[in-house]
Amino acid sequence: MSNCKKQSGVTLIELIVLMVVMAIIIPPLASGIGTSGDMVGIQRNIQLAVSESQACAEHILGTRRKNGFAAIVPVSLDSSICSVVTHTTEFLAVPLNRTVDIVDSSGDAACPGTCKTVDITIDKAGQSISSIQFMLIDY
Repeated sequence: MSNCKKQSGVTLIELIVLMVVMAIIIPPLASGIGTSGDMVGIQRNIQLAVSESQACAEHILGTRRKNGFAAIVPVSLDSSICSVVTHTTEFLAVPLNRTVDIVDSSGDAACPGTCKTVDITIDKAGQSISSIQFMLIDY
């Protein structure tokens, strides 16, 4: 009979192989986690921009319902026509900018009567995130 004891544990070579494999696997996983965090921020900006433009559109439509078609005058403004709309984007590092263009489009092919086209654009650092365009008709 031999006096051999069965050894338990890991060898130094097994530890080195494990470290090499982990060094290959971990960096791509870490960069993927960072990228997904960036995507969450982009999606949040889009959601806030759409919410802002919809709120501004509702404000313009409400003004038209309350004060009539003549109350919506053709204008190109940064955001003063919708300044009463609550800003949900004040906490962002780079704020969202709102541009409202109201153009008299009477006589266009799309509008045989008296119409105004409203274009609301939300951008962040010069890049357009959301845009809503609709037409008001004097009926």
